[in-house]
Amino acid sequence: MTAPLPTTRDLGDLSPSTTAGVIRAHRTPPLPASIRAVLDAVEDRVTAYPTVPDMARAAGYSRREFSRKVRASTGLSAEEHLIAARLSQAKRLLAHTDLPTEAVAVRVGYRSAAGLHNLLVREAGTTPTAYRERVRP
Repeated sequence: MTAPLPTTRDLGDLSPSTTAGVIRAHRTPPLPASIRAVLDAVEDRVTAYPTVPDMARAAGYSRREFSRKVRASTGLSAEEHLIAARLSQAKRLLAHTDLPTEAVAVRVGYRSAAGLHNLLVREAGTTPTAYRERVRP
């Protein structure tokens, strides 16, 4: 598997002409505004569109077309965007509220604390309780 091309953030000290050459060599299609709006809404409130089909419908695409456009433009699948948004919001709620784990799980789109537990163990290597204890003073 080949390494991905650098992004403009990775290019740091390169001159503008070199940067432009790399960017031209690795153009990605722009993300349609309707898809960008859905992804932004999910980042703000993950339960706005709790599943990829919900996200696709809201953007006006089939699930397949939505997923293809998201991956082509961002390098991540729609499911990966949804998981990242759930993880980010769960971490924020665990760190800054006293909500029980079950309530945090429901707020980020899981039916039970088990889904949140599995997500945090898989993605962050810790349980919700251990994460909360670690990030709080």
